[in-house]
Amino acid sequence: MIMVAFAMPSWAQETPSKLEKKTLFGGNIEIMAPSNFELLDSSVIEYKYPSANKPKVVFSNVEMSINLAFSVKENASKSKINISLFTDIMATTLKDALPGSKVLDQGVVRQNGGDFGYVEIRTKALDTQIYNLMYFVITEEELIIVSFNCPMKLLKEWKPVAKDIMASLVVKGA
Repeated sequence: MIMVAFAMPSWAQETPSKLEKKTLFGGNIEIMAPSNFELLDSSVIEYKYPSANKPKVVFSNVEMSINLAFSVKENASKSKINISLFTDIMATTLKDALPGSKVLDQGVVRQNGGDFGYVEIRTKALDTQIYNLMYFVITEEELIIVSFNCPMKLLKEWKPVAKDIMASLVVKGA
């Protein structure tokens, strides 16, 4: 007898899980993240993000297809920069740097005591389209970028979760 098995692709099985509080960078960042996301080891981050601008911390699902990444860069000017202007520059830079991308939305929100710029952008990967939601804040010391991404085919399930995650973001000193 011949057995034939049909398996669903792993991305089709991925559904949002309950969010739980994560505290990062010595308590300076708090955010709600999916409880089933795991912290990636630095060697995996090196492999997954080969550019010089790789994030410092990444949480991901088991397939590493849905990610929540944190980048912290020193603020060279040591002063607050106009977040609205920075958001416009960030959206333009991303669109120009990523061929085939499309900015879906951008703006500034006031939440949890800080002003956060955000950019939603669709980008191309080798074999799929990716949804990215980036939040950023400029403190006197640092530029902090938090980004969520998932395949566009999972957008219906994950976009509301991504918005909830970002709405929970608290950055001390923001």
